[in-house]
Amino acid sequence: MVVWFYQTAKQHQTETVKWVIIGLVGYWLTWWVVTLTVANPILATLPKTAMFMYYLVTYSPALVAIVAAYFIRQKLIKDLQKTQ
Repeated sequence: MVVWFYQTAKQHQTETVKWVIIGLVGYWLTWWVVTLTVANPILATLPKTAMFMYYLVTYSPALVAIVAAYFIRQKLIKDLQKTQ
């Protein structure tokens, strides 16, 4: 995630540290919220024998955070193009 935002900022010749921090905070905040509000309650009710569902729910916060990071990156690029 950090490299993705760094490379994008570098490509657009803008503040790399700012973009990295925004991307990392956006990813972690999304991951944390989804973990606490969705994944943990579902995992508490799943039987341990439902391994496929267990792994799906376990990795869902990361997948949602990646999607959120994509949209954050798109928003940063769009805002950058507006100012130029």
